[in-house]
Amino acid sequence: DIGTITSGANVEVLQRLRDNDPKLTKLVVCGEVYRGRVGSGSGFEHYCPSDPEDLGGVGAFIGYNNDLRELIVVNPIPEENDSLPKFLAGVSRNRSIQSPL
Repeated sequence: DIGTITSGANVEVLQRLRDNDPKLTKLVVCGEVYRGRVGSGSGFEHYCPSDPEDLGGVGAFIGYNNDLRELIVVNPIPEENDSLPKFLAGVSRNRSIQSPL
């Protein structure tokens, strides 16, 4: 649910994923410490969950997106929790990603 996300940058990325923004083709899902360090300068947008529960939501939006072509996931949450399987289930539904990393 976008309404529970607190970071403005994250809200924008989720809205673009939900709306199938054709310009959002590259995404890095990462812990805040990696923002701007992974994929920067290569046209990648960054989504850094501020709450571990946000990870399942971004996975669902990735799963239904038709324009995302490249996805990089780098330690998006500091510890394992229930949202990691939800994230992976969402990502596995996606059919547009050509280069998951």
